[in-house]
Amino acid sequence: MLRGEVVSASGGEMKRYLATVEELKAGLAAKAVCVIDARRVPAYDGGHIPGAVMLDIFEHHWPDTTPRGVRAFVWQMGEVMRRVGVTNTKRVVAYDDESGMFAARLAWVLDWLGHPDAAMLDGGMKAWVAAGGKVSKEVARAERSAWLPRPDASKVIRADQIKRELKSLTVVDTRTPEEYAGTHVRAARGGTIPGAIPVHYVENVRAGKFKPLAEMRAMYEAAGVTQDQDIVLLCNGGYRSAHTYFALRMCGYKKVRNYYAAWQEWGNLPGLPVEVPRKKK
Repeated sequence: MLRGEVVSASGGEMKRYLATVEELKAGLAAKAVCVIDARRVPAYDGGHIPGAVMLDIFEHHWPDTTPRGVRAFVWQMGEVMRRVGVTNTKRVVAYDDESGMFAARLAWVLDWLGHPDAAMLDGGMKAWVAAGGKVSKEVARAERSAWLPRPDASKVIRADQIKRELKSLTVVDTRTPEEYAGTHVRAARGGTIPGAIPVHYVENVRAGKFKPLAEMRAMYEAAGVTQDQDIVLLCNGGYRSAHTYFALRMCGYKKVRNYYAAWQEWGNLPGLPVEVPRKKK
């Protein structure tokens, strides 16, 4: 009932990664959905969707994709999701202020860890309020679950894999133009992964919601990002790249991996190659 609609545009891709306000209202009425507010604490305290539990996903960076680091991150996120009551029997809908990177990161983590139905609320809290949705300041308490993550290795990539396979990969840099160019440095080194294609994640949205699929598809194809490629997504902490993960998956791209440790790992490891576009002649 709460699944995303099917879009009949060039192959008919299922928008299972987005929930509308109307779908969420129906799911809440049927007690068939787990709603998670992915914003920071002050935003949640200022008013949230009734029944939404708070998970400040921005507190959960993990700039380590060594095998041991991945195992530790899986354990940590499994524990976090159990605390907020995640189960496989209910759809999980994450939201932030708009269709933003916090909700994307939370939903992507669940998608990677094997949840069968994790989505973002398209338009976020602003869309909910604009549609007349009720707002609560009562802190929601979740019943701890026994949910167990089952990570899907096809949705992530490690730094050593990128270095080894770089010639066969298409890296999409979802950061700002300044971060990509190396003029805004947020690690020991600035720049990008060699050969990366810059497409800032904010280009996925308009007026707080994802753009139409045909428009997003055309934008990425014009940038040189095509569906036959093996795509790796880069940002600074794995949030903006999670947003583009959903944009590309909704557009029908199948081979998409999120490099969640992002520039916080790559830019701080001296043995990894870096390209500084502003220095190119």
